[in-house]
Amino acid sequence: MSHLARFSARRMMKLGVPQVIRCTRFMTTNPNPNPNPNPNTSTEAAPDNTIEELTQRISSLEEEAKQAKTSHLRALADIENLRKRHTAEINDLKLFGIQKFSKDLLEVADVLELAIKNAPAAESKESAELVQKLLLKIFERNGLERIYPENAIFDPNTMEAMFTVADTTKDEGTVSVVTRAGYHLNGRVVRAASVGVVS
Repeated sequence: MSHLARFSARRMMKLGVPQVIRCTRFMTTNPNPNPNPNPNTSTEAAPDNTIEELTQRISSLEEEAKQAKTSHLRALADIENLRKRHTAEINDLKLFGIQKFSKDLLEVADVLELAIKNAPAAESKESAELVQKLLLKIFERNGLERIYPENAIFDPNTMEAMFTVADTTKDEGTVSVVTRAGYHLNGRVVRAASVGVVS
């Protein structure tokens, strides 16, 4: 008991106050405001069905992510294929855009070749040959090249057999006569050569 408490008790006895309190102590406030007297109380554990729901949700999200990735890759592949197709079309247009015009010019080359074969005078023939050479050079600069397969082995990809020829001096399947020259534009045949083949 503190000095102040003893003094108060003696003072009360002198004044005739019954001593109902034999001992007075200073009480400290409980620092823990939690009314729960049991400190070992724990929160209720999550039920099993909640864990199952979370697992199912995770599996669903993973499947959605997988499908989204597959769709994304498929879209990228489609775009790449479209880009390649457009690039090929542009390249074809650059290489073969003059194909129709080239076919029209071949008629001029055919007439010029006939003029050379049937020229009545040597001077006329020489002039026609000079024009023909100039025309063929212009063709070559634009990717159009002449096919004149005389004495070559018959090739069905670049030649068209118009008739057969009996010629013992040449091997069978050899081109004996070229009746009309063929042409290819940048490697693509625009007109097959008309030929006679040894049988």
